[in-house]
Amino acid sequence: MKIEIRSLSFDKVKNRYDYLLKEIDKLPENDKEIILDFRFLRWAEPIAMIYFGYQFRKIIEDREGIVVSILEATGKNSGYYGWMGLFKYFVPHATEGKNTGHVKGNNTYIPITNINVKEEYGKSFLRGEYFERGDYIIGRATQLAQIVTGHSELQEILKYIIREIIRNVPEHSGKDDLWICGQAWPSSSYSRAQIVIMDEGIGVHRSLTANQFHKRENETNLDSLRSAIRPGISKAFRRGTENRDTDRWSNSGFGLYVVSELCKKLNGRFLLISGDNYVYTSGDIEEIEDGPNQLDGTLVAIELPLQNTDIDSTTLLSSIIDAGEKIAAHDMISISKASFPSRNINL
Repeated sequence: MKIEIRSLSFDKVKNRYDYLLKEIDKLPENDKEIILDFRFLRWAEPIAMIYFGYQFRKIIEDREGIVVSILEATGKNSGYYGWMGLFKYFVPHATEGKNTGHVKGNNTYIPITNINVKEEYGKSFLRGEYFERGDYIIGRATQLAQIVTGHSELQEILKYIIREIIRNVPEHSGKDDLWICGQAWPSSSYSRAQIVIMDEGIGVHRSLTANQFHKRENETNLDSLRSAIRPGISKAFRRGTENRDTDRWSNSGFGLYVVSELCKKLNGRFLLISGDNYVYTSGDIEEIEDGPNQLDGTLVAIELPLQNTDIDSTTLLSSIIDAGEKIAAHDMISISKASFPSRNINL
C-alpha cells in the first residue's frame, strides 16, 4: 500500500488529524508493506511533522510484521525535509535524511529534536552550569527562542512559552522527555513563527484527575482540555493554606492559560491536543472538538506573527496574569496566584 503525503500543515492537523489512521485502516490484512510517498510533498510545518510522524509510528507499532519504506521528496524543499529529520522521525530505521536532533538549528528553525529534561539537566548540573532544574529550563528555552527570531520582544514571548510548556512536561506527563520542532518564515508574506512541543506521556485527563479535587468537574477528556486552559487549574492544587507553596518553581496551573491568551492577544494560533480531543484558538475563535485523535500524550502548538514589532511583553503578560488571577479567585478548585515563573517573562 502506498500513502501519499503532499502537505503537512497546521490546518491539516486541525481539520484532518486522523488522516493517517484512516489511510492505514484501508490496508488489507494480508498486505504487510507500506510505502510512505513524500515525492510530492510541497509544504511542511512543525506541528504536522511532529503529529503525523507520531501517529504513524504508534499505528505501525500495533501492526506486527509491517515493512515500511520511504519514497523521498524530490522537489525544491527535499533537502529541507531531510535536514529537519522528517524521514527518520516517521521511520526511525530509514536511510533517507538526517537523524532527529542531529543539528542545533540556525536562526530560523529547530529541527525535530528529542529533549530529555532530566538527563540534560543532570549533565548541566555536573558541569556546574545550572544548580536548579528551573534555571536549566530557562537556559534551554532561551537558546531555542533565539533560534526562531532575533526580535527581542518576540524572543522573550517565545522563551516564556517554551519555558512554561517544558516545565509542564515532567510535572504532568509522567515522562522526562519531549519532542520539539520550530520554524520561522521571516522574509515571506507568511511572516510567522511556529513551535510545537509534544510528550508521549499520560495525557491531560489522567494527569488532572490524579488530583481528587478535579475528578468531579473533569469526567471526560474533553472536560479536562477545557480545564487545562483555565487559570489556576493544576494537579498540584491543594485545599486552603497548604496550597501556598514557597518553592518559586512550583506549578500554579497558569502556564497553558497564559500561552493560549498570548496567542489570542498577538493574533496567533494555539492548538492543544490530548486523548481524543483538541482545543484550538485563533483570535476570537475558539474550538473545542471531539474526534478520533489517538494521541496518548499531549501536544501544544503555537503560531505567532513576526510583524509584532511594538509589543511590550512585560505589560502584556501582567495584564493576562492579573485577569487570570481574578478568575481563579472565584473558583474553589483553582490556585489563585500565579507562580513566580508564570508571572515573570524576563527570567
